[in-house]
Amino acid sequence: MPDVADAHNTGARNSTSPILDAFDAIAAKGGDPKQIAGLQFQFLMEQIRDNALPFFKELRDDRPILQSPMATLVAQFRDVEEILHRETIFSVSPYLPRMMGVIGPFVLSQDITPGYDHDISVMRLVVRREDLSRVKDIVSRRAAEVVGGLFQGSGPVDIVQTLTRKVPVRLADEYYGFSAPNDEQMMAWARACFREFFINLLNNPEIRAPAVAAGAEMRKRLDTLLADCRAADADGRDDVMARLLRLQRAGDVAGLDDDGVCRTLMGLVIGMVETTSQAAVQALLVLFSMPDALARAAAAAKVDDDDALSGLVFTSYPSL
Repeated sequence: MPDVADAHNTGARNSTSPILDAFDAIAAKGGDPKQIAGLQFQFLMEQIRDNALPFFKELRDDRPILQSPMATLVAQFRDVEEILHRETIFSVSPYLPRMMGVIGPFVLSQDITPGYDHDISVMRLVVRREDLSRVKDIVSRRAAEVVGGLFQGSGPVDIVQTLTRKVPVRLADEYYGFSAPNDEQMMAWARACFREFFINLLNNPEIRAPAVAAGAEMRKRLDTLLADCRAADADGRDDVMARLLRLQRAGDVAGLDDDGVCRTLMGLVIGMVETTSQAAVQALLVLFSMPDALARAAAAAKVDDDDALSGLVFTSYPSL
């Protein structure tokens, strides 16, 4: 597998695009086209995972639309935006087979169809925009719980496992009503399923097997939680699970059986934990690469100035 160093060793020492040179070098060596396609795709995934900022800078500067036999990678905002607004042309259906083997047809796997319209309407009935302040309060409290005990020692802290994944899991417990026996179990379930749905583009059975097992365990856990919620009378609760059960009992929504309730709750958790964690980590990585912005962010955090901190996190930096 060529890496960036290989490109330098093959005459690209003065290149302004050593990563793309390494990508091109895979095909330049010749060989079986399917093997070349697989190696190039693996190389792209490694860059996205381990070297994202330099990689995407090269793409934006030199090859904003990178084509390979297995995938086309788009690196500029205007092109990504155009793709997202052409949902009838750019399908999301490749995700569906992997979801079907784990949780079933969740809304994230559907194109714009009547089925999508139905499922997204149900989602909006139970995950409401007016809940935003409530969600922010839950996240704030849960983050404070974690951070309060995080830096007691003198050694380094793994904030992914202890904070950026754990807080979404606790949000799922309090807001969705979907809890696991412990935080680590829910994090493991969500990660296994997320990897199968969105990362396992080469259909690796070693990635699929843990996801299938996690899906079965999540469904078993939900069977217990739904029974408990019904037995306790969901009218006294106002989490997403209780809202779904009230819709189901009222009979106003077609197709909302227990399977539909479980798919919705499982999909919400799987779609939230890893993406939220990744967003938080990416924001930190960008701040760490910009000392001035990091200093301002730290100062805002120390005085609980959420508006100033949000302004720094959500500001666009074209030079990156």
